[in-house]
Amino acid sequence: MIEAAFCDGVTRYLDYAQDVRLRCLHTDLLWFIKSKDRLKTQPSWFSFKNTNDQIFSLSDPLPWFTFSLQAMMKYKNEMEKRQIISQPVEKTSRIKS
Repeated sequence: MIEAAFCDGVTRYLDYAQDVRLRCLHTDLLWFIKSKDRLKTQPSWFSFKNTNDQIFSLSDPLPWFTFSLQAMMKYKNEMEKRQIISQPVEKTSRIKS
């Protein structure tokens, strides 16, 4: 899309693999936890046949773990911010006589 937008010509991929799915396990897990239709999906959520993960690779698993750690830290910080925002503000009135 970027190549088309900048008129650089579009690269043709002739060896594109058919019937291969790409997934991001982090977001897929969140979807699985929240979805009411988690067991009715087609293709099955548990099917890893012809599926590649966007981040995880057996040859280089470190990015997946660092991405997970980063996401957990970001989540923790976000929850702390929300807790501070949702706390009621104490009203103190000081009337000088």
